[in-house]
Amino acid sequence: MKRVFAFLLLGLLLAAHGEAAPTGKILGVAVHRQNGTWLGIHLTAGNFRVTFYDQNKNPMPADATGVVLAWTVPKTGPNAPPPMSTQLYPLTDITSVFTNGLYVAYRHPMNLRVILTVPARDPSAISPNTEIYNVKFTD
Repeated sequence: MKRVFAFLLLGLLLAAHGEAAPTGKILGVAVHRQNGTWLGIHLTAGNFRVTFYDQNKNPMPADATGVVLAWTVPKTGPNAPPPMSTQLYPLTDITSVFTNGLYVAYRHPMNLRVILTVPARDPSAISPNTEIYNVKFTD
């Protein structure tokens, strides 16, 4: 009888606690941010795309007005292309930002070092509010 009571009590405690929020999946390369949220960087039709995710890795509204990406092509020698960068602008679905149409054409598998800059939402804010991440992008 004591065991049955213990199991009933345990069941009530678990039911009262509730279920944890389901964890989503981040598309592309995952970047953990300073505020506990996530960014996902991936290529869509040759364009970089950055998606904002909450703590449970579910898409959330973007908390930045844009993103700047800079990357170097892993080639050396006199014919090596210069480092490239682009500003990413908001999409119509407010969870993502993407490039301004700069097509990224590289052979697979990609192995780029990407510097991701997320400026502060308030343009008058000082630079410590700007987030900078150095990410190894592989596709």
